[in-house]
Amino acid sequence: SVVFSVAVFATFKTVKEPSSLNDVHPKLDLRSAIDEYVQVFRNKSFRDYFALSFFWQMARSFFSTTSVYFITYLANAYSYYPLFNALAGVFESLAFPLNYALTIKKGKSKCGAIVTPIMIIGLGVLFFVKAGTKDGAAGILPVVLLILGGAVLYPFGMSGMGFVGNNVLPDLTDIDELITGRRREGVISTFNTMIKQIVQGVMTFAVGLMLSGF
Repeated sequence: SVVFSVAVFATFKTVKEPSSLNDVHPKLDLRSAIDEYVQVFRNKSFRDYFALSFFWQMARSFFSTTSVYFITYLANAYSYYPLFNALAGVFESLAFPLNYALTIKKGKSKCGAIVTPIMIIGLGVLFFVKAGTKDGAAGILPVVLLILGGAVLYPFGMSGMGFVGNNVLPDLTDIDELITGRRREGVISTFNTMIKQIVQGVMTFAVGLMLSGF
């Protein structure tokens, strides 16, 4: 909370721009708001970005939901879950310097092409994880494989594709301005966030239905 609030406050205090207090804006209602989002979708670059972001978020939500279920109910290793989460955050962060260097040296999409295969390797490791019994934990080897694949390799590789999404988002506003002559960072960013939240909720629901079916 402190880190986020400091960043917001610092941005507010240091970024200088002309006041928009007296600007004349079109009337804002539900129809005009929906029309803004429709207009954004006419931008092919945004549609490409939307597809990338949509499927990345869908995969991420699917994995996070199923991993919680596996650790809790199949591996009987819920005591390891805090460790699992902590390691996932650490290794996702450890990939940031590599992603940044690749972005500076090779372009905005290269880190996705180079780092994302590590995520696939992590998923491959998880194929060898066996479920535990109802009366006992899965054992130390499945837990080690789960941590290696799901908390080390998977988040490290996943950060590559996530970095690409964050890298190209500012370009979308520039392309959109070239096409429309308008600055619509707010429309693009809020729509992007809204879709991610919807996908996360839908995938959690879908995973629940699939697990119920099984």
